[in-house]
Amino acid sequence: MDLTPYLGLVRPETDLACFPEPPVMDPSYSDSLSGVYVSDVADLPLKRLAGPGFWEALLAARLGASLDLNTDLKAFLPASFPARPTYSGVMGNKSYTHFAPTNTELARLPFVTGYRRGGWVVISSVGLLLNQAVEGQVIALYREDADGNVIGAPLKSVTVDVAAQSKTHHPVGAPWRVPMDGGHYALRATLPDGVRYADNLLSCGCGGNMAHLQALISSCCTGKASGFLVSLTSSCEYDPLLEKLVMDDRTQLVIGYMLAYQTAYRLLLTPATGEIDRDSVLSTSDLAGASGRCRQEYLDRLGWLKAEVVKLQIDASDCCFQAGPSWGRRGGLFR
Repeated sequence: MDLTPYLGLVRPETDLACFPEPPVMDPSYSDSLSGVYVSDVADLPLKRLAGPGFWEALLAARLGASLDLNTDLKAFLPASFPARPTYSGVMGNKSYTHFAPTNTELARLPFVTGYRRGGWVVISSVGLLLNQAVEGQVIALYREDADGNVIGAPLKSVTVDVAAQSKTHHPVGAPWRVPMDGGHYALRATLPDGVRYADNLLSCGCGGNMAHLQALISSCCTGKASGFLVSLTSSCEYDPLLEKLVMDDRTQLVIGYMLAYQTAYRLLLTPATGEIDRDSVLSTSDLAGASGRCRQEYLDRLGWLKAEVVKLQIDASDCCFQAGPSWGRRGGLFR
């Protein structure tokens, strides 16, 4: 998740005469969703560091701080908000009784994903049960509306050679990731004249671990699969929880200051250049002391978040992870 909008560079009421003009009039230079700015950090004397590369250095350091914080938050969040179990299985049964009449050239397998923010249905391989061999058969993934009409171009596609009555699963290459947004999707394959697909059941392997695919595909286990065989699994990303953290009044300011201190830390560690020569205003020992203090401020807040985040009882019911148990007395807010 890009956290840079939650940290401004220079507070608007600052005397801008001390700084070079920004290269562009971009709100990202002056806006801060958390109300915190890099210029708030006392250990970073921005007015004495300004030079031709001033804004570029700030932008680069802020972006680096955003990446650092993303990594650090996602390293401990799974302990308090474990991902829901990863399920896998096959959509489309290999058993069938006959091949459908040739009343259509389109083999279509519609499905509706479950709703879990941050969750993905991951398709690793597809197959087609056909009565004849077909070379260069295109299988494509589309988004559809509720009436089954295609929306836009195919999201993904693969071209395969299908042997007659073959139950082979063909790898799709890079896995196809379908967001668990409650949306309507479909696998489609336009078949040559005279080619028919099997009447296999959708079924989703409704037993054992594969029955849990119903948590991924809300339309699973009923209807026909139109000859398709689809290998599925799931994955979970923590960006939705980061969004909840930065939007929460109890943690937004903490995260804003973490970004500010880590940005300052990065600036203080960056080798001095002819554009921003910090050594002209800060000694080597001063630089080491300032960078160390900024880093410690960041780590102190990270430690507070680790200890307190589960006690905040952030609602994660709509996400692909779930809140762990809360224990102990809720502590005070960290600023």
